[in-house]
Amino acid sequence: MASKYRWVVLFAYFLTGVLSQIVWITFSPILPIVESFYGVGESEVGLLSAVFPITFIFLALPVGYLVDSKGFRSAVLIGTSFLSVFGFLRAFATTFLVLLLFQILASIGQPFIFNSISKLVKGWFPPNEVGVATGIGTLSIYLGIIIGLGITPFLTLSFGLNAMLIVYGILGLVILAIFYLFGKEADHEVEREYLPVGEFLSTLKNRNVILVSALSFLGVGIFTAYTTWVEPILEAHGLGVELAGAIGGLIIVGGIFGSVIIPGLSDKFGIRRPFMVVCLLLAAVLFYTHTLLYGTYGLAANLFILGFFFMAVLPLGLDVAASSVEKKYIGTSNAAVWLFSQIGSLILIFAFIAISEMGWDSTLLLSAGLLFLAAVLAVLIVESPRLILSP
Repeated sequence: MASKYRWVVLFAYFLTGVLSQIVWITFSPILPIVESFYGVGESEVGLLSAVFPITFIFLALPVGYLVDSKGFRSAVLIGTSFLSVFGFLRAFATTFLVLLLFQILASIGQPFIFNSISKLVKGWFPPNEVGVATGIGTLSIYLGIIIGLGITPFLTLSFGLNAMLIVYGILGLVILAIFYLFGKEADHEVEREYLPVGEFLSTLKNRNVILVSALSFLGVGIFTAYTTWVEPILEAHGLGVELAGAIGGLIIVGGIFGSVIIPGLSDKFGIRRPFMVVCLLLAAVLFYTHTLLYGTYGLAANLFILGFFFMAVLPLGLDVAASSVEKKYIGTSNAAVWLFSQIGSLILIFAFIAISEMGWDSTLLLSAGLLFLAAVLAVLIVESPRLILSP
């Protein structure tokens, strides 16, 4: 019988995921304030967010090895320490270069958090709860973005830039303490062993790991690119700048619900692949219908439903990859998936702006086409005995 303490551990992890996103997105909604405070331009301030995916690309696989060899608790503690300590020190940066240095050091923590979710879930949760537990873990990513975008301007305008950073710094230190106290390894996961590097690398050649990494490249890449350029896309569909951000955020709100409900249904039926294929096909259709809609209500409904299906694929994919390798290499499988998500994000952000010369609808049509390709790739996933669950 699974211990009820598993939900305490998952909640402690959830908080670290929220923290990683808040620290990452801190400066995006207050660009003019940061520019004025430090006397720099928009491109320099943009670096404060851009360093996170760049750092992730370099650290993803080494951190995955560490998760597998040392356990998720050690990895999450390391990651949360970087995020909380250097996130706090940002408040005392006297120049932009010092602020950028602290942001780079804080970004080191993110791959330790992201690469640990499946290791935690597989250690603590029974098979019929793995999907929903992974969904809750990835939910922290979306909630952290919403909090960072929504609360940061209020705190900054009310109390000032440094005070806002101090608030987030204290929050980070509190979350570090919570995870230290409550983020335990499952009893049967305590012993560690040496993991040969050759076996570690061979895990990256697993069929399902490769397929899910490709899906992550396309799916997370499209999500990141769309949310980066959501305001001009929605302005082209009749929304003013004051509404574009709020309506665009509904894709994340829909994703919050979908990331729990759909993996829960997947757990109930004991399968992953059909849910992934259907969600990707529906997302492709909804990106196409996006091109046909104008005005607030139609776009709002379309984006909420799009997020519900589109963002539910990530927790399902993470579990497919984790279930397709030996348990001791789960962190490595997650690392590969997240690595390609960051590469896809960087490439598609620039691809969107390049093809926007033909109109912003071209980015939506590209998204629809790539998600149809992703659905075809998802059909190739093999549901191994470890992946097929008992309802």
